[in-house]
This record gives sequence, structure tokens and C-alpha cells, in this order.
Amino acid sequence: MPQLGQKAIDNYLKDFNYGNKDFSGGLDKAWVSSTLKISGYEQLEFLRNFWTGKLAVSKKAHDLAKGALFIKKYPGGGLLYGKTGTGCLQGTSCMSQPDKMLGWFVGYVVNGSSTYAFAANSADLQPEKEPAGPRMRNTVISLLEHMKLLN
Repeated sequence: MPQLGQKAIDNYLKDFNYGNKDFSGGLDKAWVSSTLKISGYEQLEFLRNFWTGKLAVSKKAHDLAKGALFIKKYPGGGLLYGKTGTGCLQGTSCMSQPDKMLGWFVGYVVNGSSTYAFAANSADLQPEKEPAGPRMRNTVISLLEHMKLLN
């Protein structure tokens, strides 16, 4: 945030129509378990706008972000792009209860001429040791492979 500043971040959230646009929780926690909230449906809309180049960013920034999201090219030609996120359930402290986590995995599958966006999240009901975001990623990839969307 020091490089962009609060005002620039607030403007991007507004321009991107990103969730509730509330970054008042600050850079340290707003993305994972603070004031910034986004639903799965809002995330899909953001992803659609990002992927189709409808966000107000330069082509270079857009291309760099797409490259950063790339995960894997599958033997059949399918491409997987995505990003994980891990946060704490509301009302819990990640330090005192690290097993009470939220996990996100959002992204795209490009298969031939078709592109599919996805947004998946989960809340841990049982204690877990590993971060929730990577576990959600592994679950979603297994489902996409089973559905033959990555071949």
C-alpha cells in the first residue's frame, strides 16, 4: 500500500466494482479476513471483466497479471489459471485458532475455444493443519480433471 496509497486502492476497488469495496481494514489483513468482502458471484463477475480486458488497467499490467495466474498446461492442451487465498473465520484469531480457516481458489480453464471461470471457497469445520487455500485448489483441480475440462 505505501507505493499505491489508500486513495488509489479505494479508486481501483470502485473502478473494478470489487466486492464491498471496503479496504478500511488496511493492507495487512483486508484481503484475507478483515473489511474487504466479496461473494463468489461477485468474484466471477470480476474474473470475467479481468479476463476479457474490461478492467481499467494497461495492457502490460493485464498481461503480467494473466501470466502470474498461469498454473499449468495439460497434455491435451487445457490451460489452468488461478489464485488461492486463505483467511480466518470471522470471530476467530488465526494465531489462537489457526485451524479455523477460509479457503478460496478462483481462476479459469481454457480448453480449445472455450473459457470457464470458477470461484470456490470453503470454511473449515474440522481442525486442519495445512492452509485452506491450497487445499481448496487441490480439490478444485481434482474436480476439473474428473470433469475432463483440463484435457
